[in-house]
Amino acid sequence: MKPMQLNILAASLVAAFAVSGANAGQISSSSVTLAREVVETNSQILRAPSKSYSFAGDIDARSNAQRLQVQLTLAAGEWSTARNAAVTITDGDGVAVVLAPTITVFLTADKKTMYANIDVPVSAANLIKKPIITFNAGSALATDNVGITKVRTPAGEVNTGDTCITPNTNIDVTFKHYTTFNSTALETGANLDSEDQRAGAVNTGRLINFTDNIKLDVKSTTGTISVNNAGLSTFLGTGIAFVNTSIVKLGTVQITKPGSGLDLDYTTVYATGATPSTVVAVAASTNGIIDAASYDVKLTALNGFAPNSTLRLASDAACTTFVGTGATIAAAGATTATISLTTKANIDAVAAAPHYVCYTVTGASIIPQTSNSGLATLLKAAPSTNDPVAPSTVDGVQEQRNICSGALNSVGGGVKIDVRNYATSKTAGGWMSVIRVINPSETTIAKVYGQLIHADGSYGGWGKLTDLAPRAVLNMTSAEVDAKLTGTPASNGTGYVAGAIPAAASATGDRLRITADNVGSLRVQNYLYNPDSKNFIEASSSQGVDFDAITDRSPDTSQTVVQDAQRGLAK
Repeated sequence: MKPMQLNILAASLVAAFAVSGANAGQISSSSVTLAREVVETNSQILRAPSKSYSFAGDIDARSNAQRLQVQLTLAAGEWSTARNAAVTITDGDGVAVVLAPTITVFLTADKKTMYANIDVPVSAANLIKKPIITFNAGSALATDNVGITKVRTPAGEVNTGDTCITPNTNIDVTFKHYTTFNSTALETGANLDSEDQRAGAVNTGRLINFTDNIKLDVKSTTGTISVNNAGLSTFLGTGIAFVNTSIVKLGTVQITKPGSGLDLDYTTVYATGATPSTVVAVAASTNGIIDAASYDVKLTALNGFAPNSTLRLASDAACTTFVGTGATIAAAGATTATISLTTKANIDAVAAAPHYVCYTVTGASIIPQTSNSGLATLLKAAPSTNDPVAPSTVDGVQEQRNICSGALNSVGGGVKIDVRNYATSKTAGGWMSVIRVINPSETTIAKVYGQLIHADGSYGGWGKLTDLAPRAVLNMTSAEVDAKLTGTPASNGTGYVAGAIPAAASATGDRLRITADNVGSLRVQNYLYNPDSKNFIEASSSQGVDFDAITDRSPDTSQTVVQDAQRGLAK
């Protein structure tokens, strides 16, 4: 065969395929997107979105009655109840045809499939061209909409503490057509002459998409926060995180609206272009509005908050204008605190702009060095249970809670190093340590402090060793170091006995804890020297590594670098 003939044949095959596909039944490609928040429980009955199927072939009942069965099967969820008026048949050719079909709707036992027996009587006018079968064309659950339930499971929980946005989910439906029906039973089996069996037919389509409309942002701020080693009761810091020596910002929180899913009316976008509204009664539930009951931020400090400190949300970077009810830490050891907003104005404010988590201390109590996190929860008004498992008592108006967690700024303590093989000025045998301290910073003075830690684990004296200029180095003998450790240590937690043992000869030896403010790194070398024997040992490899305060690493159980200095000085 000649090439030109082959080309003509190929073109005709393509054209034939296109015509075949165009003349096949098609399920409608449109679908709706619901906000996941408006589906709280599986017992909830939602209005079912309409879905239509367009036939390519006609239904001709001018001479003979036509009987057919159509079926629509859910991939997830269940139809609520059978309603005859929920299925309609119209002429898709644009001609006004007065039909008088008998339509009877049924549900299968598992309620996954809605099917309708359609009987079109003989009439000279009953030529239905390109018929369109529509399921749930109406919006009234009492008459012309079967409703859909068991939707919470496929829709999914809005979010969890670690997953602030849940991946989008959906429910599909599949259409089938049988050219006749013999009873009220669901038709099955061979179906070769039916519309859904035409070549090129599209029988499965999307019914509902689900998306998160609300996200609760919990974020750290730029900058660093550390505890001032001069007293362990005030702050040092940089950037946005630092306000002054008594106030720091642990991070920001905000109610954001990333999605554009619809509310239960399938018309109004949920929570977009509308502010939260505190609702106290079911009747007050409004489409498009977040039916908010409260917005709470639970703060967690791994090593606890400072006694008598406060935690509040502020609208300004200076932490002077507060919203909601803050939390006051009454005593040492508290690791959690909750800030609560219960008025529309306050919840609206956090939806409009980020708010700062402000941490204020008195300057009279030790500030623990700790990593911090926040868990934000937007609870909904009754009848919502705000519970991911327990069902609500009223169907159709409840909304899911939103919940989201995030890391906040850590409160560090500068550089901390334990010199493990330290020989004090009272160590037996004539040995002594020579400490060499190096400040590698090019721009910042290092404020260097030291403290003895005795062999029994108790804290010894502490004191400031030096202000070390950028790039500077200082050698100090143990006698010079010990002379500066004049501060009396205080009890610093369970298991620590402060200063119970004076610096004295010990078979197992003491340690020296070095801390430094302002700088991100410090280098400490330890040399053991015996003036009597003139023996000299470089012992730096046996000490703890330095803790870099420039990063957001803070002393906690997740440290990946082994080091002794998990705490600051005990004063």
